[in-house]
Amino acid sequence: MMTLPDAARCDEFYEARLKSGETAFLDKRLADAIDNLRIAAFGLLENPPLESEALVYLALAQSGVGKSIDSDATLGRFVEVERRFAPFAKARLDPTIRANFQALLLSRVNPSTLLGVPGLAGLVETEEQRIAKLPPKERWKAYEAAARREPAEPRWALDLARESFALGDLKSAIAWSTRGLELDPSSAEGHSLRAHAWVLSGNCAAAKADLQALSVADLEGRPTLVADRFVCLVELKDWTPAAEAARALPESQAGRADVIKARQKLAAEKLPSR
Repeated sequence: MMTLPDAARCDEFYEARLKSGETAFLDKRLADAIDNLRIAAFGLLENPPLESEALVYLALAQSGVGKSIDSDATLGRFVEVERRFAPFAKARLDPTIRANFQALLLSRVNPSTLLGVPGLAGLVETEEQRIAKLPPKERWKAYEAAARREPAEPRWALDLARESFALGDLKSAIAWSTRGLELDPSSAEGHSLRAHAWVLSGNCAAAKADLQALSVADLEGRPTLVADRFVCLVELKDWTPAAEAARALPESQAGRADVIKARQKLAAEKLPSR
């Protein structure tokens, strides 16, 4: 009969403790779960996804019996494992267990700590995400308050520029995107917002500089800007680049009134009589 190598037997032993601990947890035998999961977490250090899984159940079990100090220590170990190996996304966890653990993590670990770990940062609701959920009037006030509180932070100015678009206020959109660019002159988002506002305002001469500041990759990721560039090339009578831009127009922008008008102008420019 073939015998397993020592390392393989160890792995099986600790994985069996993990399974027993999970079963005990689900059966609400939390003391048994803690005993098994402590052993599993000790022995699975070389297997980060299983180590993460063991720490998740262990923290929940410890919290369930009121051992908050032990649970906090386990959460600290979990964060460190995640910081080094990022195994949480690969851990085999029931959605309910994952959700309950994430709630525990958010309630017990400082948000700034979680934001410093790429695999966990997405669990923390940022101020921008919170503001985005507010009704329009409250959202505008919240962005303004943030801009006053952090006057050197460009993202608040750009958020206000986006809100201006939603309100149909192009003048405000231009002013806030300009403010964002004063704070961060290289901001592709700032140039994109201001260029689009200029185009909608009928000022392609002003939009030209912002469009030229964008890279090919910036334009490709923004179909609206691709159409804006085409419209401006036609308006500024830059016919050869306009013809090239017409061939690259995204289908999603084909129905824009200014795009249709620009296409007609470009076609007329190519007539033999001209």
